[in-house]
Amino acid sequence: MGLESASQRHALIVDDSATVRGQLGAMLESLGFSVAEADDGAAGVRLWRTIPTTVIFLDLEMPRFDGASTLRVLRATGGKMPVILLSGANTRTLAAAIKLGATDYLAKPFTEASLRSVLERTGLLAAATGPAQVTESP
Repeated sequence: MGLESASQRHALIVDDSATVRGQLGAMLESLGFSVAEADDGAAGVRLWRTIPTTVIFLDLEMPRFDGASTLRVLRATGGKMPVILLSGANTRTLAAAIKLGATDYLAKPFTEASLRSVLERTGLLAAATGPAQVTESP
């Protein structure tokens, strides 16, 4: 899934942990993404409806409005962008969310290498032997 330039890549991070949002946001920004953040699923859906979004990073376990509920709403309302689940949860919960339409997952705790790997698998980052390279359209 190539885009015209790195400046057009927009990640939305939906996680109840400010620490996780901050760490993931910093990593994504270093890879050329602009980043928006929400602290629960309802806020994430509201934000997704108002900003351009290339990819959503969605925590499965959140109070108030969890990741599975958020994913259902996103898919039911036409959200076709990749959704990468963030989870330290058990595999049964993760498998159920994948069936709802998640694109991939990033296990917590994550590293920059694991983030790069999931972005490469989903076509949002070109595989590189050196510094990260963002995929561009021809």
